[in-house]
Amino acid sequence: MLLSFKDDSRSPDIQKPQNFQYMKILRFNLKIICAWPEKQLNEIRSLGHSIHRVILPIQSVVCLACGILYIHFHFNEIPFFILASTFITVMMNLATCSRTALVMLFERYLVLTGRFITVMHLFNFQKNSDYAYKLCTFVNRMSHFYTLYVLFSMFMGLGLFNLLPLYNNYVSGAFSDPYGPNVTFFHSVYFAFPFDYSHNFRGYIIMALFNSYVSVTCSIGLVMFDLLMCLMVMHVWGHLKILSHNLINFPRPKASHVITTPNGPTNVETYTEEESKEVFARLRECIKHYGTVDDFANDMSETFGVILLVYYGFHQVSLCMLLLECSDLSTKAMLRYGPLTLIMIQQLIQISIIFELLGSVADRIPDAVYQLPWECMDVKNRRVVYGFLRRTQNPVRFKAMGMLDVGVQTMASILKTSISYFVMLRTVAT
Repeated sequence: MLLSFKDDSRSPDIQKPQNFQYMKILRFNLKIICAWPEKQLNEIRSLGHSIHRVILPIQSVVCLACGILYIHFHFNEIPFFILASTFITVMMNLATCSRTALVMLFERYLVLTGRFITVMHLFNFQKNSDYAYKLCTFVNRMSHFYTLYVLFSMFMGLGLFNLLPLYNNYVSGAFSDPYGPNVTFFHSVYFAFPFDYSHNFRGYIIMALFNSYVSVTCSIGLVMFDLLMCLMVMHVWGHLKILSHNLINFPRPKASHVITTPNGPTNVETYTEEESKEVFARLRECIKHYGTVDDFANDMSETFGVILLVYYGFHQVSLCMLLLECSDLSTKAMLRYGPLTLIMIQQLIQISIIFELLGSVADRIPDAVYQLPWECMDVKNRRVVYGFLRRTQNPVRFKAMGMLDVGVQTMASILKTSISYFVMLRTVAT
């Protein structure tokens, strides 16, 4: 059912964007981390969800603090590769904390997400034209399969990350004599907790269950936030494609007029008075559409600016650590960190390419405006075109904190720097 796209936006079953299958998946996961805009969509918040909304930020802060304390207390006791593994989980907790803070402390995130669903989703524009419907169907199909791909990647990385320590405990014989004096239990994440969970079986059970829960919320906080941003960018891309199509296919005058020039009679295309009124209405609609897209993109940059900056910093540090863990080339290391490394790299590449594609479409809008048949218009409409052209000279772009471009160049710099740091750390480790 999920593997096929059967959501026709004109189907009676699709009455709003939330009815699409990929939006249901997004809603289910974002509700787990209290990031779904229930208030903005007039949905009722359950009591359990309200309680979880209080627990989640406390959990994020406690996990981050206990992870840092574990590194502080055991810095000179644990092997370098285990230290690097703990550092990776601390960085993941830091990235998750930044996103939790955005959801809990800033109303504008929920307002923006609600606006995306109720205003910017292409489902709300599909009736404008046949081209808008075709593009809406295309973007929804891409969003559907991209959501499934992200969901599969998250489950694969989450499963291997948590199941491998369980397998290591089984192979080491820890489960055959769990109460023995020399037993040592392996965990996916280590925290500075006030009880022994490495040699005590009851402590191990508590820690294993806690790690499973934390891993799920952390994975959703990292992966589903990226999915939400990518879906927003895909729909903004669709809006710009529709706008570009409307500008390029702007109707010309229906008839030409013959005027006398020094070189003889010449056919000149000019809009009639009635056509000029229609031209003005079309221009106003295009300007309004562009303004809606531009305002939403600016709000996205302001809302997710800190998140994107922390996101790039997280990738900068964690990738070199993950490469360091994989450099051991053991079966255990490759099974646990190999998929996680690939998922992190593909996440960075995907979100950068998606943002870059948006920039490439946005760069074409000024040319499309200039190609309007302004020479056929009256003075009033020419002034409107001139104002529109001036506004499009600053194309739609996303920047982290207004200073770091989100795109392929930044991605390449991060990958290059991460490999350089990895070589340096590998030298230190050996």
